Amino acid sequence: MTRFVPAGVCLLVVLCVFLMPVSSAPAGGRPASQTASAPVCEVCLRSVLPEWKYCPYDGHYLTMSSVDLIRFSGKEPMEVLYEFLRAVSDKDEQHYEAREKVVAATMDLKGIVGNILKLGIEKLNIPNKRKEMLTGQFVPEASHALVPVIVRVLLSREFQKNLGEKDSVDLQRFKLMFQQEVTGDTARVYAADPALSEEVYFRKVAESDSGTRWVITKFPEFF
Repeated sequence: MTRFVPAGVCLLVVLCVFLMPVSSAPAGGRPASQTASAPVCEVCLRSVLPEWKYCPYDGHYLTMSSVDLIRFSGKEPMEVLYEFLRAVSDKDEQHYEAREKVVAATMDLKGIVGNILKLGIEKLNIPNKRKEMLTGQFVPEASHALVPVIVRVLLSREFQKNLGEKDSVDLQRFKLMFQQEVTGDTARVYAADPALSEEVYFRKVAESDSGTRWVITKFPEFF
């Protein structure tokens, strides 16, 4: 579980602070082109195109169903982490869409990307008012838009090279290698070997039709 995300991702999202404009949504928060018959995202109700997999406004995985989410309801944080690692280490391209859904269901992608952007903005040598504007206006929209980019990175062959041999470990062995600590709606999974510093953080989220599930929120080695 070493080096989950290539360092290039951090550079990518920080550069986006300069490359992506801060846009303003029309009154009511919907694109002006939306019509009554146009397909919409079930979360933000904005117009989307049939070929889109992700909503560019809120990052919602458009083909995700309650069935895709309910499989994670009741799973412990350690099991969620195991499912995530299996998905990103799977090299069969025919499984790509199923792997996308697992990543979307097991990670707080918008929160993770938002935190990266905020850290990058804080390091910029620009006036504080500009930082506040970027944090308040740019980060929410950019974090949604970058979700598909991060998913592609997580499912790339380059990322798989950083996973070591964890992909060949079964769940029972995995549970011997890691321990979990649950505190209310937050949790931590960490290496059982005290000589190792590997750990991943989680939070519990609730879905109206699929119960509650744990999602990954932080990889201290990177975020």
